Amino acid sequence: KILADVESQFAKSIGLDFSVPKIGFFNRLQRVAIIAQDNSIVHLQLEPDRSNCSLTSGDYLLSILPEVLKN
Repeated sequence: KILADVESQFAKSIGLDFSVPKIGFFNRLQRVAIIAQDNSIVHLQLEPDRSNCSLTSGDYLLSILPEVLKN
């Protein structure tokens, strides 16, 4: 499932929100991929650089999924 956090409540509650007013970004979620199983987070993949999408790309997530879900 893909879920939306329209009011950034989740982002704020886990401390991954950020704002860049200069370019119109307010209360945004940092680039993150969250893998959940049975309504529990089993893996959180956070990009160290906001302008990059290597650790949260679909290809990368598919490559680590077997290991993440093995446990």
